[in-house]
Amino acid sequence: MDALKVLNGFSSWLVERTGPNENSPTRQGIKLDVFATSMRVTKQIPANLEILAVGGSLTGGDVVQRLTDLAGTGLVERVNASYIITDMGRAVLGRWQALNVSDEDPAKELVRQAVLVDEGIRGGPPVYRAARDFWKNLVEIHPAEQWFANPLALYLVSYLNFTDGRGYNPWTVIQLSGASVVDITDAQWEAWADSTGTPLGWTRTTGMKMLQAARGAATRYVGRVNFCMALEARRRVLRGELVSAVALNWIVPHA
Repeated sequence: MDALKVLNGFSSWLVERTGPNENSPTRQGIKLDVFATSMRVTKQIPANLEILAVGGSLTGGDVVQRLTDLAGTGLVERVNASYIITDMGRAVLGRWQALNVSDEDPAKELVRQAVLVDEGIRGGPPVYRAARDFWKNLVEIHPAEQWFANPLALYLVSYLNFTDGRGYNPWTVIQLSGASVVDITDAQWEAWADSTGTPLGWTRTTGMKMLQAARGAATRYVGRVNFCMALEARRRVLRGELVSAVALNWIVPHA
C-alpha cells in the first residue's frame, strides 16, 4: 500500500499546513538536516571555524548570511552583536583536524558530516536528535539506500511530519501503517495534489502548494542526502558494523 492511500481525508490538515494564504511560506516540520539553502555542504566550514576559534572575524561574500547559516548548525552562536564558536564547534573542528578532513576536499564530505552529526547528537541543538529519531523511523519503512536515491521523498516526509492544531500528523499515520513512500512516482504525487481542495481566491490546490515547496527544496538535495548518509553511518557503526564497510557502495553527492 502506498502512502497516498492513507493520506485521504486530511484536507483540514493541508489547509492549516499551507495557509494562511497562497503565497505564504510552507515550511518543513521535522527536518532531516541542519542546513540552510545557502549552505548545503561542509567544505567551507573548517576554515570559518578556524578563524572564529582564534577570535577572528569572517570576511568576504555575504558574511551575515554565512554566520546565520552556521548558527543554525550549532557550531557558532550569537553573543550580543558578535558570533563566536561554540563548544560543539570546537569539538567538531578538533575531530576534523585529527582525522585530516579539515579542508574543502569534497571526497571527505561524508566523514565531515558524520563527525558533525555525532557531535550534534551528543550535545548540540535538539534538531540533531530530532533528525536522528526521524531517520530511525524512515529506515524502518524503507532501506536507507532507497531514501538516498529519492530526494523528493526525503523532503516530502519532512513536510508531512507536522502536527496541526488538532494533533493530527500524517507522517504518524504513514509510519503506523508501514505504507510505501519512495515508490510513489512524480505523476502519482501530481495526481494526488490535483485532487486536493483549492481555497477561495487561490489559483492552485493546497496539495500542489506543498508539493511545489518540497520539489523546490529537493532541487538543493546535496546537504540533506549527505546528512542522512551520516545519520545512517552513525546508526550502523553503533550497531557494530565496521566503519570502512558502512558506506562502501554509497554514491556521495557533491556541490
